[in-house]
Amino acid sequence: MAVLGIILILGLMIFLFVKSNKTDIPRDTQGYNPIADMYSNLTMGQKYSILQLYSLCNVTCFENFANSKISYGILMAASNSLGITIQQANKYFETHGEFGNLIAQMRSISDKSILNLLLFDYTQMIMLTNDQRKKNQRSDLISSVYAELGYTADEMKKAVEKAAAVAGMFNR
Repeated sequence: MAVLGIILILGLMIFLFVKSNKTDIPRDTQGYNPIADMYSNLTMGQKYSILQLYSLCNVTCFENFANSKISYGILMAASNSLGITIQQANKYFETHGEFGNLIAQMRSISDKSILNLLLFDYTQMIMLTNDQRKKNQRSDLISSVYAELGYTADEMKKAVEKAAAVAGMFNR
């Protein structure tokens, strides 16, 4: 429960930061994409797992229309950077299994900077959720995944704070 509280507080800070600094995605979707470069050495299974988690954190228009546009923008930026579609990720998990395979793929990502960036994005999307029950479910999911990856609550908090600080440098 402490992890959920930390994620919710950090997420709220990130949400307020993003709302006050920029309403669109702080990533270049035209031309050079450093995030795509960061993902270039990942396997297809890793990319599908990453995008599946983005999809599970996505806010729908039935929850909050304005926030769903922001959340969908984050999801689409990730899809573009990964070079795969949500449909491809869904199809992969239909044939390869869900949670166990997702955890195995995520565990095989050795670059902590990728995992930390993803945690920042997932937390940002979760905080866009107005429905507290869904927010708790999504927070629990991401907390469970990152606990399986060996992250403590404190490490998750520090990773999100660091990512938020870096994002702040680029949003000025």
